[in-house]
Amino acid sequence: MIEPRNINLEVEQAWTALTLQEWQQAAVLTHDVVEREPQDPGVVRLKRAVDVHNLAELRIAGSTGIDAEGPDSGKHDVDLTTIVYSPPLKDNWRGFAGFGYADGQFSEGKGIVRDWLAGVEWRSRNIWLEAEYAERVFNHEHKPGARLSGWYDFNDNWRIGSQLERLSHRVPLRAMKNGVTGNSAQAYVRWYQNERRKYGVSWAFTDFSDSNQRHEVSLEGQERIWSSPYLIVDFLPSLYYEQNTEHDTPYYNPIKTFDIVPAFEASHLLWRSYENSWEQIFSAGVGASWQKHYGTDVVTQLGYGQRISWNDVIDAGATLRWEKRPYDGDREHNLYVEFDMTFRF
Repeated sequence: MIEPRNINLEVEQAWTALTLQEWQQAAVLTHDVVEREPQDPGVVRLKRAVDVHNLAELRIAGSTGIDAEGPDSGKHDVDLTTIVYSPPLKDNWRGFAGFGYADGQFSEGKGIVRDWLAGVEWRSRNIWLEAEYAERVFNHEHKPGARLSGWYDFNDNWRIGSQLERLSHRVPLRAMKNGVTGNSAQAYVRWYQNERRKYGVSWAFTDFSDSNQRHEVSLEGQERIWSSPYLIVDFLPSLYYEQNTEHDTPYYNPIKTFDIVPAFEASHLLWRSYENSWEQIFSAGVGASWQKHYGTDVVTQLGYGQRISWNDVIDAGATLRWEKRPYDGDREHNLYVEFDMTFRF
């Protein structure tokens, strides 16, 4: 029989509390085991995790186009978002502030959008909420935007989430270059069996200022087909449907389109030492895209990236992606780099 105050049991309970976002319970349990067995390896590891949780956080994410023919993002496009989160306040709260930038070159000129944003985040058991105010600057105008996002976990398997956004980021850069904005609503359901299998269904509605209304539905999944200490291979099925009510617009706006693009992703661990790791990721997909009045054509995707995690405080990666797909009957390619970094300090 395990004693109620057994060190290993308390450490496991603290890890469970962290996973469930029960921050106060995790802190109490961690303080207790540190007082009793500060040199125990499991206790040292737990204390490190709690200390990292209490740090501030910097997030950087974006992409940059290398060679693009697609109609939405433009040539030599750049998309960057930088956000700083405060350390936790009263266990569940964090404040944040940041900056966003996007640009792209189109036939009608260069489009540029700048965002200054700030907001608050709430994290508790089974619940995550985030509210944001943004000052969006484009076409020499300043307009107020806002976002409310959240999710709720029913249990270990099911999650529902939604997002409401004024001056939505779902509106393409080319539309904003031409003075078109929009508001959006999104909802999704995610089913997670374990690390080997998960699926999600999402719906999004965007109401454009030019009277266009866009509906989007997608299904994405993951099926693990190979797992070893150094190599993981996943099958990634994907379906996407979109329809729009207006057709003569200055941005890419198909009447109806439907994509089926299954893909494979292989993660190869190059090196690991304690909590530090370096991996490379390969991905490839081949599918089909149908567009009303233009028929069906092939979609091909390739990707290669690397990711590094260091000392629990740095997680960063970059991926080179190439895609070729049809737009209004013409197959066009897009070569770009995606990158992201999370740094705790």
